[in-house]
Amino acid sequence: MTPGKRLFLAAAFAAGLIASAGPVFATWYHNGNAICTAPRWQVYPKVASDGQGGAFILWEDERNGNYDLYACYIDEDGYAGWGPDGRSFCTAPGDQQKSRICEDGEGGFLACWRDARAGNNDIYAQKISAYGVAVWTADGVALCADVGEQGEPRIVSDGAGGAIVAWSDERTGAHGVYAQKVDAGGAVLWQADGVPVCITSGSVYRPTILADGSGGAFVAWVDDGSGYYDVLIQRIASDGSMLWGPGGEKICSAPGPRELTNMDGIAPNWAGGAIVVWVDGRYTDTHVICAQSFDGAGHSLWEQNGLEICTAPGLKKNAAVVSDGSGGAIISWEGERDDDYDIYAQRVNPAGVPQWTTNGIPI
Repeated sequence: MTPGKRLFLAAAFAAGLIASAGPVFATWYHNGNAICTAPRWQVYPKVASDGQGGAFILWEDERNGNYDLYACYIDEDGYAGWGPDGRSFCTAPGDQQKSRICEDGEGGFLACWRDARAGNNDIYAQKISAYGVAVWTADGVALCADVGEQGEPRIVSDGAGGAIVAWSDERTGAHGVYAQKVDAGGAVLWQADGVPVCITSGSVYRPTILADGSGGAFVAWVDDGSGYYDVLIQRIASDGSMLWGPGGEKICSAPGPRELTNMDGIAPNWAGGAIVVWVDGRYTDTHVICAQSFDGAGHSLWEQNGLEICTAPGLKKNAAVVSDGSGGAIISWEGERDDDYDIYAQRVNPAGVPQWTTNGIPI
């Protein structure tokens, strides 16, 4: 990869994920459509559906010497809008990186990112309308500008045109997880610089977030405050209060470390709660892909310490989960079998019963 590289949206990828209602026309070119051919680096594109067969694409762009945020709209026929090479949405000093986006429920999208305009990394967010107009403060709304480093932001819609964002935070000298809510007009709703979801003497990082459908959110994260890596989950009410135990609920109490190796490790279930997947070290000779389902009150619904999705030999990483649309989930991961990493998947029904081949099907 070289500076000045081009950012492409592969036609097959877009057709599969954007789910056009009609045929993909000739404007979707073989090898993909050029979204941005500006000088220098364009990296880490994120995609959100417009709900009508098209998509919004946000990326981190170095054309001005530091990383700024640019975006464009592309319709179901492959035509890119908002001008050649995209439209800038944050060109503040310093780098804007680690961006994430989601649909806003009003035809546009919401974005969050790590921002170095003040010298250290803070958390900002922006709302972009379907017409490519920044709805909130120019260059974004500050969700956290406290001392220390903030990073790894994740965003979900609050269901009312606003957003909830969770991030890792070093303001106390150790990593914590904080969250903030911003309404449809860009007003920050919870306490200044975010509500603490978890603060421990150890390291807390890699938060992942899921809207709870009631104006709040579920947040899961990795925590080594007990001396080894563990995964915890918390539900935040619409007013920013914590609904489950202080510091969150431990997902698994089995011996050994466990990791949320992917920040897409949470999905909704049939019980108004969440399904979480992780990589588990309960056995000394292999990694295990595990999952647990929680109802809206924080009660686990599957077997104690989690359902074992894959116990095949070899290392495993990057477990991710999506809803199957029927109350269960489809889980994917990278598995090292036969000395190579391959992609595997498993479907689990709402009762926690795997539906496909033992240890997953190869993708």
